[in-house]
Amino acid sequence: MGLDYPSLEQCFSADVMAGASIGLHQTCGFNLAVASAPEIITPLEWLPCLFHENRLPDFRAETEREETIGLLIRLADHWTAQIAGRAPKRPCLNYPTAAGLSAAKGRRKQFVIFARGI
Repeated sequence: MGLDYPSLEQCFSADVMAGASIGLHQTCGFNLAVASAPEIITPLEWLPCLFHENRLPDFRAETEREETIGLLIRLADHWTAQIAGRAPKRPCLNYPTAAGLSAAKGRRKQFVIFARGI
C-alpha cells in the first residue's frame, strides 16, 4: 500500500496528533532525513522523535494507534522507495502533490517547515 497523503493530513488534524506531534510537514521532512541516512534507522528508533517528550501519545483506541503508525511507516517507505529507485542523473524527489510543497511556487511556509525536518 502506498502513501495516502489525504489520510495522513486527516491523521495530523486529529486532536491527539495536533497536540502531541511535531506536525505534518516537519514529520515529512524528518522521515525523508531518516530514509536518507547512511544506516538503517528502525521505526522503533525514529517514531518517538515525532512526538513531544519522545513518546507516542495516548490514543483513544488501539486501532487509532495502529492506523497512525501504519501511515507514518508508509510515509517513510514512500521516501525510501524514491531514494532507492532514483537515477543518479535525476536527484530530485517527488513530493506528494497534495502537500503543496513546490519549489516552483516559491518559498512557502509548508516547504520551509518540511525542509527544517525537526
